Amino acid sequence: MKHGEELLKKMNALSISGAKPGKIADICYNSRNAVRKGAFVAITGNAMDGHDYIMDAVKRGATTIIAERKPEKKLPRRVTLALVKNSREALATMANYFYDSPTDYLKVIGITGTNGKTTVTYLVESILGAGGSPCARIGTVEYKLLAETIPAVTTTPESLDLQKMFQTLKESETRYCALEVSSHALVQHRVDHIKFRSAVFTNLTQDHLDYHHDMEEYFASKVKLFKERSPEISILNSDDPYGLRLLDIVEGQALLYGLKKNVDVTVENLYLNADSIVMTLKTPSGSSPVRSNLTGRHNVYNIMAAASVGIAEGMGVDEIAEGIGNLEGVPGRMERIDEGQPFTAIVDYAHTPDALAHVIRAARELTGHKVITLFGCGGDRDKTKRPLMGKTASTLSDTVIVTSDNPRGEHPEKIIEDILDGIENNVKSKSPVHVEVDRKRAIKTAVKLAGKGDIVLIAGKGHEDYQIIGKQKVHFDDREELRNAIKERYGEV
Repeated sequence: MKHGEELLKKMNALSISGAKPGKIADICYNSRNAVRKGAFVAITGNAMDGHDYIMDAVKRGATTIIAERKPEKKLPRRVTLALVKNSREALATMANYFYDSPTDYLKVIGITGTNGKTTVTYLVESILGAGGSPCARIGTVEYKLLAETIPAVTTTPESLDLQKMFQTLKESETRYCALEVSSHALVQHRVDHIKFRSAVFTNLTQDHLDYHHDMEEYFASKVKLFKERSPEISILNSDDPYGLRLLDIVEGQALLYGLKKNVDVTVENLYLNADSIVMTLKTPSGSSPVRSNLTGRHNVYNIMAAASVGIAEGMGVDEIAEGIGNLEGVPGRMERIDEGQPFTAIVDYAHTPDALAHVIRAARELTGHKVITLFGCGGDRDKTKRPLMGKTASTLSDTVIVTSDNPRGEHPEKIIEDILDGIENNVKSKSPVHVEVDRKRAIKTAVKLAGKGDIVLIAGKGHEDYQIIGKQKVHFDDREELRNAIKERYGEV
């Protein structure tokens, strides 16, 4: 328990009314989790507003309410109401105080950027593990806290959930945590009060412009990690123009990685094979041959980013190389589906124009035959990237299949029309285009079209095991559907 008066002081509340603040047993932002003598923080989300559930939290025993405006109904006398300018900011402050600032005892490595965050966290975990330091991992796929693994809800959890996880790690004496930091999380104060040992910037390309409006606003959200959160070490991709802009902004130590000159971490003797990447890793600590089970040029950058974390932690280059080699793969990232079929089948999470270009090019490097690309675009998300993804796929692929992704509240046919605009206006496109709204049937079509030596690339959903249609979340896993389609065509091969 924490004393409410002390906790409310930390928030700089605009006003406090009602009962004198008492002890607070717990904090929640979902009224269903409210407990006796607990605090409920009303935050406004995309679909629901926590202010509409204040009375529900009170009925469940909450005696402290933090909100941006007064509730319509009068609160009972036993309840303390604190009004704040920003509920999410207040939640982060309360959570850090309630759990005794656990990141003072942890080394949190924040990874941000449009693409590559998940793969870098997996690599960092493997590299630090090779050096004898177990590392937790929180991100898009799952929240791995060593002793337990929790299915991921969002890429970066809410501040309260994060601080609770960090407290769990502190109690288990875990030293490290690799954390994916999304642009939404930075704007919404989810990582406020987290002490970052280092922050990694992977790249910045178009995504989330439904939320950030333009690339400058999107970039400004990323800057927050390096400027407001003040990591001890900033690790930057100097081959990315936004990485170079960050170099002029960051304070303290900076490590640069890339394939160009004047960097701290780079690679030489690079060979991109069908099932691996072979190269020489060059670092301030020396050089070492490396073989990674990952594939594709984009993963060379992810490897350099993670290797830079190892360097920042004082690891030897041989240990770093060992950790890189130990990682078998990342769920839904260039993940191969092998049922003995005479073609290569790959599932990848690529859902931006740049990511899609990278994985198609990576697939192209694996074969001299056809690349068949299947993809869609999410509903209620950045509409401007749809024609760009259509143009990318039709330029780089031999055959394109356009289908549904997570249509959410939009009509999937309308989303597909937006994608087709980019294909129809692409003078470089000579690719046959198939349209199949039903993703399951679309995957079957891709498998039927594949010949010996071809590559079937199923892009957009990666590790996800669901599809969101309207407000309904139904089970759907590209990997399962791809396996089933292959078995249907070839039998139990």
